[in-house]
Parts: sequence; C-alpha cells; structure tokens
Amino acid sequence: GATNTLSLGSGITVESTSGGLTIGGAGAGVNLSLTASQSFINNSSNLLTITNGISSGVAGTNVLTLGGSGNGEVIGTIANSSGVTALDINGTGTWQLDGSSDSFNGGTTLDSGGLGIKSSYALGKTGSHALTINGGTIFSAGTTARTLPATVSTTSNDDCTMGTGTAGTGQALTFSGTIDLGGGTRTIVFNNSSTWNGAVSDGCIIKADSGTNFTFLKFGSNANTYAGPTILLSGTIAPSTTRRALAHSLRAA
Repeated sequence: GATNTLSLGSGITVESTSGGLTIGGAGAGVNLSLTASQSFINNSSNLLTITNGISSGVAGTNVLTLGGSGNGEVIGTIANSSGVTALDINGTGTWQLDGSSDSFNGGTTLDSGGLGIKSSYALGKTGSHALTINGGTIFSAGTTARTLPATVSTTSNDDCTMGTGTAGTGQALTFSGTIDLGGGTRTIVFNNSSTWNGAVSDGCIIKADSGTNFTFLKFGSNANTYAGPTILLSGTIAPSTTRRALAHSLRAA
C-alpha cells in the first residue's frame, strides 16, 4: 500500500504499565514527521519500536530525544526533509538504531543510557555527521562488529563506556572519523574492543575494562595530536605501524 505520514508535534510517552508498542507497521507503513523538537519516552519494560522513517517536517533544527527507563529501537531511515533532524539519547534505557543509510546531519548526542549501533550507517552515511558523547554507553548491537564511516566525527566531553561485554549483545566498534577528547581526561571503560582509525586530538585517555573482560583499543592513525598521556588500567593498547599513533607517553597504572 501507499506510505502514510503521521505528523507529531509533542512526542510519545509509553507508561510503565504499558505493553510493547510498534509504530509504523508492515509494508510501506507510516513515516513519522516531526513538526517540533520532542521526546519519544519509553518507561515500559516492553520495547518501543519505530519501524519506518523519521524526518523533520518543518524548517529549522528539530531535536528528537529518545529516552526513558525502557528500551527502544528505530528501524527506519532518519532523514532531514523540510528541516534538520538531530538525535539526543537520554534516560536509563537503551535505544538501538538500525537505519542503513541515514541522511540526517543535525548530529547525535549521547547524554546517558545506551546507544546501540545496528547498522554502520545508523549515524549518517554521506556528508558530515557529528557524534557527541557526554556519558552513557555506545556499542555495536547484536553479534556483528561494525564500522562507523569517516563522515562521522566524534567528540567525547565526559567519561563513557564502549561495548556491553555481554555475549550476543555487543561487539567491537570501529570509529573511522576523527575523535576529539574535548580537552579533558576521559576514562573510558571498554567492554568490547574498539579501533580508532581517525586522528585523536585534545585530551588524555584512561583505558579501563570491567571485571575480567580484557579488551583492546587500537589506534589506526599516525596523525594523533592529543596531549596524553594514555593510561592503561587493563587490557591492551595497540598503536598503528608507527609510534606516532600514541603521540606521547604510555603508562600502566
């Protein structure tokens, strides 16, 4: 059937006593059009699933906050359309993004909770895209390791966690774009291994693992300029083929 459009101006809230909710339906389904910045909040123990596309139906930047204490998943493509779409991940639950060719460029902000990457292009494919990490956990969801493209640049403004460390729910995540440490010392807990192929700048790294899950952090660029030092609490740090990948001192604590 034909694709229908549902315009939303004030968001969605799923209460704690509610069952699972799927918006979009099978086949062509329903695309969601944002007419203002808003929140999709799931406080239920059941999943909130968006199966079709999300876009901005009015001019300007429309921020979609995905939050709550429950979990959610966006399967469809996220795009700009009449306005610019931006994402903010908030709350204590986990949201997984499964869009295969998302074209929004308002940026993605991870403030708290979990951000599961179910497609390498979930945060953007072509053009320029920004990922800002202010806390929370980012991981490659499921049983597949994934690579974020070089078009996605990352800024880390606070400590965070990469990976889940749970079999079947998290795998290695590679960052191909640049990584800016925001001018501070970032303690990053690696529950799954990660490769940073883009140039790393402006800060220091403390690499930690949780429990006995020993992981590696591999640097793939010889153009890193972050001040350092790199402090290894556990696991492995692997530079690229030349020492300049670390750009400074490496020490164990």
